[in-house]
Amino acid sequence: MANLDAADKIASVVGAVVGVVGLVLSGYGLVLARRDSAPGGQAVTDSTIAGRLVQVRGVRGSVRIGSGVAGASSPAAMSGPLTTAPSPPPMSPTPDQGGQSVTGSHIGGSVFQVDGVGGDADVDR
Repeated sequence: MANLDAADKIASVVGAVVGVVGLVLSGYGLVLARRDSAPGGQAVTDSTIAGRLVQVRGVRGSVRIGSGVAGASSPAAMSGPLTTAPSPPPMSPTPDQGGQSVTGSHIGGSVFQVDGVGGDADVDR
């Protein structure tokens, strides 16, 4: 009977240690998963767009871009030639880092890049 009590105590200690180690490893895994899951970016590269370009991400509120008038962003409503978006400066964030970029593209209208809005944002043009 004494061997059974000793085995029970040892099993309780081993079970507690395994539980604590599992909890610590789970927490460490969560930290690594959050660190590795950086938000993805948005990129438009080597494209031709007849109208406007809108990139929106990371919004936790409402966003309204433009007046909402039908046809306001159609190619027929745009005036002027297509413009070429310049290459970003070397230090600008890349889409892999969670940034937004437009490179080597011809855009016929306005370019709107919206990121990280915590409230309402209205952009009328």
